[in-house]
Amino acid sequence: MTFRLHDLISDGIERIVRDAEQTVGFRTQFLDLVHFLKHYRTENSWVVDDSTGDYLVELRPYFGTPRSDYWYMLFAKNRTFLVGVRLFPAEEVFFAPESTPTLEERLTMEGIALEALKVHGRYGFEVPDGALNYKNLTFIDCPDRAFVQGDI
Repeated sequence: MTFRLHDLISDGIERIVRDAEQTVGFRTQFLDLVHFLKHYRTENSWVVDDSTGDYLVELRPYFGTPRSDYWYMLFAKNRTFLVGVRLFPAEEVFFAPESTPTLEERLTMEGIALEALKVHGRYGFEVPDGALNYKNLTFIDCPDRAFVQGDI
């Protein structure tokens, strides 16, 4: 696994949209954000493992929408997952309920997600002092609050 930051160009956006649309169970609001990404280019970069084709991209909410969690779409091993990151009180990572890996694949997917997030950082661009990088991410079970409040 070697993820690298890449500029997000039209071909990449088309791939992200196609992968999201083929995923069963994604909530409409996630698909809407993927389409928003396509039309309004809210992202400048994503991380891609060139050897496997796995990638991670932030699903940024609409402009002016408050949020407490950061959401990412992870495509790994030909499957699409929604990954949430909560920064307070600790740097916690979780899979959304509709895209939780099976028990057999969970450790592998957690490892891929952590590697991708560390390269991507919070916003997908490098900051010289590393202030926006994730440092101590820990996987947890999905907190109910993330979906009751509709944090995305």
